[in-house]
Amino acid sequence: MSLDQHLPETLRRTAEEHSAPFPDLPSIVEGGRRRKRRRDLRRVSVVAACIAVVAAVPFVVRPFVTDSTAPTDQLDLPRRVEDLPAGAVPAIPYCPGDRTIRGAGDPIEAACDILIHRGSTTLFLDRHGVNVLKDGQLTLLDSRDWSSWLPALSHDGRWAAWVTGAGPGKAVLLGFDLKTGEQVAEEPWPTPEGFVQGIDDLGRVYFQDYAREDMLMHDLRTGDTLDVTGMPEHAGRSKYVTNDGFAVYVDGVGVVRGSVTADGQFTQQHVVDYEWGTQFSPDRSLVSYERDGRFVVGAPSGDAPVVPLKLPTEGSPVWFPVWEGPETVLVQFDPFSAPRPLGNGLDVPARRTWLLRCEVTEGSCEVALAPGWGDRAAWIVHR
Repeated sequence: MSLDQHLPETLRRTAEEHSAPFPDLPSIVEGGRRRKRRRDLRRVSVVAACIAVVAAVPFVVRPFVTDSTAPTDQLDLPRRVEDLPAGAVPAIPYCPGDRTIRGAGDPIEAACDILIHRGSTTLFLDRHGVNVLKDGQLTLLDSRDWSSWLPALSHDGRWAAWVTGAGPGKAVLLGFDLKTGEQVAEEPWPTPEGFVQGIDDLGRVYFQDYAREDMLMHDLRTGDTLDVTGMPEHAGRSKYVTNDGFAVYVDGVGVVRGSVTADGQFTQQHVVDYEWGTQFSPDRSLVSYERDGRFVVGAPSGDAPVVPLKLPTEGSPVWFPVWEGPETVLVQFDPFSAPRPLGNGLDVPARRTWLLRCEVTEGSCEVALAPGWGDRAAWIVHR
């Protein structure tokens, strides 16, 4: 079976599995099957987000980052994670391993599963639903199960959005203004089979349909929903959201970034030089991404050298860097894993991994949390 035939069938089967009721998470940890289904579904979503329908179209070629990284054998890389110095605990919410969450005011009693952090906001996903952490409190936003991908946070942490629902006619887009604490959207949605790629700085949510690869935009400020028009012909999956639009992959061309106008037109299209795992720093002056099997940090404009993170050579990161602040990122690192596609180690228990802090000027790293942190969590997500 070809990839084009296999992917829709995988998504269909996964969607059918996903319609089961949400059981108690502790029972999942003890051997229940729901967590495996959710993990498989997330992995399918990650894979789907990287697959494009092929076609080459003309664009203005304006690469953002030039490759000035040194070859790995020329870098002064530590061999083992134990060789790194010890540093401070994370400056963003984290799970020390004692069934509490620290870093959001007073310790919150909760066994970690998934934390999503952007700006000054952290969402916590548990068996009760989607929660926001603030001032030592765990506040439930909505108890309905999110669909095939995780909730999205805007870059500054103000807006949150996700799709919930088990089938056509039942899907709903939920949106929250976390600055005021108000729910600002509960919109009937055409399908749960897709993902909220992100929210731009204007409060606009971007959702891509798995089947048709159409892009929908919902404005959380006005309540308007529009089809994004002017997309590159046969464009594939979107890669990431920017301050005023998003980037999409086009085979034979690369990653094409563009702005979205108020009436939904995808304009100012140009090719950029980074794609997988792209995460912007809090002030958007830097961007972290994967290149040639390792994480690097550079300036979107290409005005600064590209800095590789000096992670140990023995082991592998299991998820993308999380921006802790303007000058540091956090990387979950497994010393026992062979090199793997970055961000593809979601089966690795957090408790056996190290949480490393890397500064982005020189790329040097230190230990933020030694093994034993994380409770049952598999990952901390920065979207």
